[in-house]
Amino acid sequence: MQNKWPILKGNLALQLCFVALLLYTVLLPFQPFFPPITSGIVAFWLVYLLSFQKERLALLLKNQYAQLWFFYYLILTLGLFYTSNPDEAAIDLVLKISLVLWPLGFASWPEPIIQYKSAILSVFAWSTVASAFALTVIGVSRWLEADADGSQLYQFMSIWDWLPNHYMAMYASFSVFIFIHLYLQKQHSIWISLLGISVLIVLIALTSVRIQFAALPLGGLFFLFFQKTSGPLKKRLALLSALGFCAVVGIAVLVPSSRSRLAETFDELRSINGMVESKQTNHRVYLWRYGADVIAENFWLGTGSGAANDALNEKLKDCPAKFWNGKRHYYLSEYQYNYHNAFLQHFATHGIIGFLIFVGIFVWPFFYRRHTINGLGAAFLAISAVSFFTESMLERQAGVLFFGFFYALLFVPEKSISGK
Repeated sequence: MQNKWPILKGNLALQLCFVALLLYTVLLPFQPFFPPITSGIVAFWLVYLLSFQKERLALLLKNQYAQLWFFYYLILTLGLFYTSNPDEAAIDLVLKISLVLWPLGFASWPEPIIQYKSAILSVFAWSTVASAFALTVIGVSRWLEADADGSQLYQFMSIWDWLPNHYMAMYASFSVFIFIHLYLQKQHSIWISLLGISVLIVLIALTSVRIQFAALPLGGLFFLFFQKTSGPLKKRLALLSALGFCAVVGIAVLVPSSRSRLAETFDELRSINGMVESKQTNHRVYLWRYGADVIAENFWLGTGSGAANDALNEKLKDCPAKFWNGKRHYYLSEYQYNYHNAFLQHFATHGIIGFLIFVGIFVWPFFYRRHTINGLGAAFLAISAVSFFTESMLERQAGVLFFGFFYALLFVPEKSISGK
């Protein structure tokens, strides 16, 4: 009897895979309850299995990025065996499964990415622009209807339930560099790219996510340094980057909510070592300080998957800092906080080995096949690293789905089955 497998072959398999990836990238900047964004992952793996060829296994075993992500997820799984919170650990493993699914899929079946990478990036960038425009219109309208103070505008910008401001702003920052990349690849004209970038910059300013005011210029520096372009073009890009940064700062200063958030930043810096003017606003300093105590006590193995936040909450019971929420004073131990830093979060959860693997995910592209890294990949890593510094971005779906997918898209595929 003739073997009918694979059921999907050639261009049909590639085209159906492209449809699945389009579904994922279109939904990512919106993340509606239905259809769920995970339907894109399911669709991709369905096409993958129906078009499976044994040659893919050889590619998978040779791909060092896939191996790195496999060991990352293995550490997460091992954390199940000594955690004090197995229920939360199981949830965490399910949440982070896409961090390994995308690298494994793209490593063993790189043809769709090789063929459709620019199209996927373009679709995501424009979908992010559409989401940014909708958020701006709806958010400003809701703010006007509420007749709220100007300093509260950013609170009305988080419309999509599964996509808080700091995640959406990170998406927007990355999309800025996608537009620059597509312009350099002659996929978009300069005016089309500037149109998309303008909408994104407005959103970044209105959401008042302060860390993106640092991530965006740092991403620009990494983009310029690693982008392989001529000297005159790099100078023009540097000028555009400087103008873009000035535009973000200018809008942030003009918008009351962003201006207020910047003022809060200065207050937080002043109150690092204690209360200033009878108030304490800097949660992160204490979360990091007591989080470091958790790390010191669990240096080698960590607390185990799902247990790090419990350990932090126990430490915070000794924190004397008193905060004000507008109605009453409260202590940090009254709420269940995470570490507000993805690197500390991983160190506390998985110990020194897990921490080093996580850091390795960021630095490995600059050493392994380093001649292949371009401006967009470098900017992605810079933006992600800076964003992860003040938020535990991989503790929510919005961070996991973004980081796992684009890391795999930008770095994992090396060559096709045919060797090209």
